[in-house]
Amino acid sequence: MASYNYTPADFKSDQEVRWCPGCGDHAILNAVQRALPEIADATDTPHNLFTFISGIGCSSRFIYYMKTFGFHTIHGRANAVATGVKTANPRLSVWVATGDGDSLAIGGNHFIHAIRRNVNLNVILFNNEIYGLTKGQYSPTSKLGKITKTSPYGTVEKPFTPGELVIGAKGTFFARSIDAEVNLTKECLVEAAKHQGMSVTECLQNCVIFNDKTHAAFAADKATRAEHTITLRHGQKMTFGANNEKGLVFENMKLKVVTIGEDGYTLDQVLTHDAHEKDTTLHTMLAAMKYPDYPVALGVIRCVEDDTVYDQAVERQVEEVFRRTLEDGGPRVKPHAQHMYTYLTAVALYDSADPDALAQLKKLKKRREFKLSLHGWMEFRIAAVDLSNGEITVNRAGKALAKDLKRLTDRIISANQIGEEKTQ
Repeated sequence: MASYNYTPADFKSDQEVRWCPGCGDHAILNAVQRALPEIADATDTPHNLFTFISGIGCSSRFIYYMKTFGFHTIHGRANAVATGVKTANPRLSVWVATGDGDSLAIGGNHFIHAIRRNVNLNVILFNNEIYGLTKGQYSPTSKLGKITKTSPYGTVEKPFTPGELVIGAKGTFFARSIDAEVNLTKECLVEAAKHQGMSVTECLQNCVIFNDKTHAAFAADKATRAEHTITLRHGQKMTFGANNEKGLVFENMKLKVVTIGEDGYTLDQVLTHDAHEKDTTLHTMLAAMKYPDYPVALGVIRCVEDDTVYDQAVERQVEEVFRRTLEDGGPRVKPHAQHMYTYLTAVALYDSADPDALAQLKKLKKRREFKLSLHGWMEFRIAAVDLSNGEITVNRAGKALAKDLKRLTDRIISANQIGEEKTQ
């Protein structure tokens, strides 16, 4: 057994797990906690940089059971908040725990645009084809004709297939697993974490109360899964069945299930999975396969690298803008709010030249306890700062703002002193 710097226990909180007995969420939680020690070593991520974000739903209780940083947000907004977290601090390993109702209904726009932007997030999409927390309404993935509390005569809507949605939104990573397949889920999550860009791992999960056995036709037990699912691995033949006697071939512009050795089909004709192929055609077909016409595809279906990763691109852009403004003779626009604070507050104290206040400002700057965003003034060049020695040159516009800014600065310094007293 491999040895890692952390153990699954390091990622388990002391909170009582309050999902229903038999809920598939328990198995997914187990898979995540087993995956994180390997992920931490593979990505060189210390424990304190893991962060879990959730929206609303049964799956969104996930963060309470993880001994990591976490943010329980509002319905449908997990991916939006996670985008902000990752962009603000790219060092974090950011994970999103969300459900089919949370991310595919009210959060649909946030979901597809996070995918389109290719934010470096790891999304775990719990798909039980129902709203569980609100007691059994149909969701965007509920099967056509499904009878629920909000569709007493059966739904008249065709459901989303999450894999098609992800790939259609220019997704670079999509994997699928089943709650009972803990080792496969772990394998998918490790690959997701290594991927640069947004990863989506769909976990087909059973809700024993409101949608029991929704995946049972192809996932009820190991024997059923062997016959009706296909686990894809990059570079390996697309075979399935109890003895791997079946395979997928491509004929007449579509996939076809064949039995190897029958009707002239040989193993050589069976497709080899290429998860790294940039063209989306075959990946979309694989993600869209439905029982009983096809086996349901599991494993990493798509994993391609893209030149643009949103949070990394933003970070490079900020650094480039900062560099160019310094080369142009001074910071007309300061991308980092703490630098903006440094020279604006210095301008505010220009006329008074209060040495005690200036010393306090230097202390605040060093400790980085304040970030003040003053977007309305960023287009005015009111001062230039030499960051090497802190010397400030103020122009006429800067002096004109001094009185108002002096009052603002006094309030900030006062608030900081109060805060220090409370923490002592």
